[in-house]
Amino acid sequence: MFFCDSPLDFVRFWKECDKAKRLNFNQITANEGTWITSYLEKNLKGTPLTNLQEYLVYSPYSYTAVDSKKLECFDGVHIKAYHEPDVNWWMSTRRKEYYSMNSIDLAAFINELNIHGNQNAELVTTTDKGYRSDGSRHPHSWEIVDIPDVVQWFDEIIKN
Repeated sequence: MFFCDSPLDFVRFWKECDKAKRLNFNQITANEGTWITSYLEKNLKGTPLTNLQEYLVYSPYSYTAVDSKKLECFDGVHIKAYHEPDVNWWMSTRRKEYYSMNSIDLAAFINELNIHGNQNAELVTTTDKGYRSDGSRHPHSWEIVDIPDVVQWFDEIIKN
């Protein structure tokens, strides 16, 4: 499995999107927050406050969950997760902090997998690679991924 700055904990993600919507600091972030909270509420029949269990079931990983049974699904699975936690960029451009970044999900998920014995799970943290094709700074972009590294990683998995 390969992730690029993905949300995994939809309890946290809903709260983050709801906050972005209410803050309405950045139009892109506020619109995304409105769209995502509406989508999750419709499909998971409520909010995490009214239907927590649905959010826990839907989340590939949730820090909120007290049961680590779901982690067993990932035993031995090769996982590589890329992220670029540039908190200063997030704070200045989106008024977001660590709790609002997908990095927190990825780090917790990989850490939990490692604790439970999956040494094939790896977190790749980049610095100053998140720039879009037009040159604008954005740490939540595909440019943080080292494509040759990922291809080599997949190739090694297939060979073994």
